[in-house]
Amino acid sequence: MTASAANSVQGHGVSLITPFNETGEVDYPALERLTTSLINSKVQFIVVLGHASEAALLEEDEQIRVMDFVSEINNGVKTLVGGVACTSTRNAIRRVSTFDRRDFSSIFCGSPAPSASTNSGFVGHYRSIAQASPLPIFMHHERALPGQSEWVLEMAHEKNISALSTKQEASNWLIDGFKRDLTGFGCYQPVIRRRYLCMPLASMELFQPLETPSQMLLGK
Repeated sequence: MTASAANSVQGHGVSLITPFNETGEVDYPALERLTTSLINSKVQFIVVLGHASEAALLEEDEQIRVMDFVSEINNGVKTLVGGVACTSTRNAIRRVSTFDRRDFSSIFCGSPAPSASTNSGFVGHYRSIAQASPLPIFMHHERALPGQSEWVLEMAHEKNISALSTKQEASNWLIDGFKRDLTGFGCYQPVIRRRYLCMPLASMELFQPLETPSQMLLGK
């Protein structure tokens, strides 16, 4: 069994939303204000085009432009995680294999859609993506299946998988196992936080480490 990849993110993070204007285009002035608010907050990392970002509404060239835009504003201040909006394993492999960016620390990648019906299906999905990726993979997984803790722990020992985001109901059985078996692997629980940023009640998702109590970190 290989040693797990060192966690490429530390502390609390936020999944950045993608604001749109009245014509359905990305609202870049609003995106700049959102990004600047997070840079000035206490969060340690920002997930760009994560599962809370509406990335599926964007073409691939638009997704690249959003990542370039956020990276330029960030200018190395916060750790950045870049998401790939893919539903199939094959498409995810294609996307991550060319994601050779030094301004991002890791790649945020979700479960296949439609969802795999067995744990071995999830293992094959994430392992194939990790083997093709030039950067560590930050897994996002929501569906709980019997025996899930075993395959997640197996993935946590993969050389190029560094972190997991999972819902609270799926995370309870992970806490003891991760503390017992792993060091250097990040396990996060997404929690919705609402703050007045550049728009009324902009919905931001806070990634909190499982062992750390939730805190409001989006403002001073």
